[in-house]
Amino acid sequence: MYSAFASEGFLSEALFSAVAEEAEVTRLRDIEPQNLANTVWAFAMVEIWEGVLMEIASSRARGTLREFNAQELANTAWGFAKAGHASEKLFATLAIAAGQGVIGFNMQGLGMTLWALSRHESPQDAWTLVDHAKLIGVSVSPRCSGVLLMECEQRRLFG
Repeated sequence: MYSAFASEGFLSEALFSAVAEEAEVTRLRDIEPQNLANTVWAFAMVEIWEGVLMEIASSRARGTLREFNAQELANTAWGFAKAGHASEKLFATLAIAAGQGVIGFNMQGLGMTLWALSRHESPQDAWTLVDHAKLIGVSVSPRCSGVLLMECEQRRLFG
């Protein structure tokens, strides 16, 4: 539901704070993968970073990523990266899940996931995903590669 508000540019700190408070109470116990992905994406879109919500969502995502489809995985990875949530455990789990589900990504989802993985301390997971995609015959567009190369260049990772 809140992803619709974020998509339309509806920014109500009260609404998003209420969602975060509810998440604290329920610990996102019964949330479905699509709703978890949409929640993380929506908070990232409106740039409201509720630390407790992100911690709870991160914990929940780590335990359920195997249930996510490619789009849900891409939205979740992008949302956490955009929020600057740099949990080592989360990104390790995201990288593994992305590698296992790479065949299901469309170009936009693959690009979002590569960008998200490249935002982590080391972009090695992103490069590993590119290699894995190529090995199993998934085409990595120049745009996706460009996203990764640009991130590395901006971070001055090239000698």
